[in-house]
Amino acid sequence: MQIKPPQLSIPDDNPFAEDALNRAESAEILTQLISTIDEPFVLAIDSAWGTGKTTFLKMWVQSLKNKGFPCLYFNAWENDFSNDPMVSLIGEIETGIDYIGLVDERKRKLKEYFSKAKELGVTFVKRSLPAAIKIATAGALDLEELSEQALADLATNYAKERIDKYEADKLTVKNFKIRLADFVKELSTVSGTGESRPLIFFIDELDRCRPNYALELLEKAKHLFDIKGIIFILTLDKQQIGHSIRCLYGAGMDVDGYLRRFIDLDYRLPDPPKEVFCRFLFERFGFSEYFKNRVTRDARYETEQFLNVFSNLCVIFGLSLRVQEQCFSQLSLVLRTTPSNFKVYPVFLGTLVALKASNLELYRDYVKKIADAQKVLQYISEMPGGTVFLQENYGIELEAYLVIGHGERKDLNEIRDRYGRTAEDSGQSENNRERARRILGLLDHFSMYDSYGMVAYLAKKIEVADRFITS
Repeated sequence: MQIKPPQLSIPDDNPFAEDALNRAESAEILTQLISTIDEPFVLAIDSAWGTGKTTFLKMWVQSLKNKGFPCLYFNAWENDFSNDPMVSLIGEIETGIDYIGLVDERKRKLKEYFSKAKELGVTFVKRSLPAAIKIATAGALDLEELSEQALADLATNYAKERIDKYEADKLTVKNFKIRLADFVKELSTVSGTGESRPLIFFIDELDRCRPNYALELLEKAKHLFDIKGIIFILTLDKQQIGHSIRCLYGAGMDVDGYLRRFIDLDYRLPDPPKEVFCRFLFERFGFSEYFKNRVTRDARYETEQFLNVFSNLCVIFGLSLRVQEQCFSQLSLVLRTTPSNFKVYPVFLGTLVALKASNLELYRDYVKKIADAQKVLQYISEMPGGTVFLQENYGIELEAYLVIGHGERKDLNEIRDRYGRTAEDSGQSENNRERARRILGLLDHFSMYDSYGMVAYLAKKIEVADRFITS
């Protein structure tokens, strides 16, 4: 078993070979879209944190390179140590020239084109530094000794400098765009065909950056790099970046209106089928081999039971792909630190780990007997899809685990009586009576195999796993 899954490989010749989330279709759709665009364009790929945006992006980048598109990949979060996103963007282009895969002569020509644009970009960055030098100097002087005329002259000169700077900046930006356009035109021309491909500039993890860096990066990308032949692809969680916008501009800021100033089109990554990613992690963490080698009486059923219950709960609780991966890391640690001849009750273990990831307070209350099984069942039923799941076979089994989990032998009769009354109550619906009868049968099964006290037993193992830190 793995404590964390091995890094996904992205083969150059088949980048979607390990596409567990069936997102190659999205790449095809988006590739077709950008193939029809020859104007400055910004596309945002919107998906929540932990839903696999970066993995999808890296696969798509390689797919586009295979089709002859020049691509640059920029991880904004790894570069937000920079005080000026303009510096980061220029630096990324310069570095990326060496990795676009051009012959030496053409690469040399591209570097010449870009060096001219870079000089103007550097000039603009220098002028963007704090310009109020004279005002700052005045602050260091004894203002009482400055005459009214001197202060007026100081203000006049400062205003003139700001106007001159504004005019110079406009000219610099204009010339920067001209030089950058020359560079992009040369880069995007497919050698020997007369065809052209836009430069695709990917900006990843924008929503994880410092708020001021993220928003300034958006502004620079839109206003300084809106060149024909450049398409920006941003990955972000719009909800998360909305927090950054409101942090800087106030709680009442219209986030969608603000983002529309910079983003031309949004694309929402589709959610994967509920069991797909769970089964993928099951294999990558080595659980399949673990369950195959178990020799307990119920081992042959455990794989499907675990996968069905855990994958359903991940969907019902709305656990992101990244959180699901963290759950598997925790499950792996529990299994690794449990002797092979000890019981682990995988279905119930998976339930507790998923509940802990979704609602830590309820998990703790249930473990401490502050909350009973009905509280947990109510929590599940109030979630989208929860009621339907609880009515199904594995939902019935889950209820049996929950009600007996804390049980001591003295509690068994009270639990049996409660479900027995429901099973015989003619005032209950036939579904409720059948459900009670099935749970009674499962309680008999549990009693045969001495399964009482499972919660305390498993919670202790989860607590031990919590002492480890995985990244």
